[in-house]
Amino acid sequence: MALYCDLADQGCIDDVTDTGGVCSVEFAVCFGPDDPGMACDELTDCVGACIDKGGSIGSCEDQCLPGGHIVGQTEYFALDTCATKFGCGEGFCLSENCAFEMATCISPGEGDGDCDGLVTCLSACSSDACAESCYLKSDRQDQIVYAAMLLCLQGACPDGGEACQAQAYQTSCSALLAMCFQ
Repeated sequence: MALYCDLADQGCIDDVTDTGGVCSVEFAVCFGPDDPGMACDELTDCVGACIDKGGSIGSCEDQCLPGGHIVGQTEYFALDTCATKFGCGEGFCLSENCAFEMATCISPGEGDGDCDGLVTCLSACSSDACAESCYLKSDRQDQIVYAAMLLCLQGACPDGGEACQAQAYQTSCSALLAMCFQ
């Protein structure tokens, strides 16, 4: 999401007083939420709990999303769009394909793990619960570095391939690799 916070843009400032204004997301990101709506991780928990009780994804989203803060809703839709693109349910598939969206949506990790530890932890996972646990053991900054590293690899090697990824680690993605494994 592009962040635009130009206080000189009077049209934007006037518009944020209108609910649903064109700058409402940017205003909330810049200046903090102005309503008690749910964050993205709370929205995913709400939808998941509803589905666990037998609701459909559509009806559960209809029930939960109106209670979300505009930033939480935006992050939820970004994660949902990515998950749909890659056919992901949650957790492991998301950590491989939608790491950036997952990192911005889930709560900041409570642990003091680092990016290197996150990579090691995720490489040992084969389940959604394991992947989520790995994310929660690291802090938000390390989640974002990991996500950026994956995005770099996906951009450099859209078809995958170990040889391509090894080359990307040495060239276009080397700075991110160094940040993660410092």
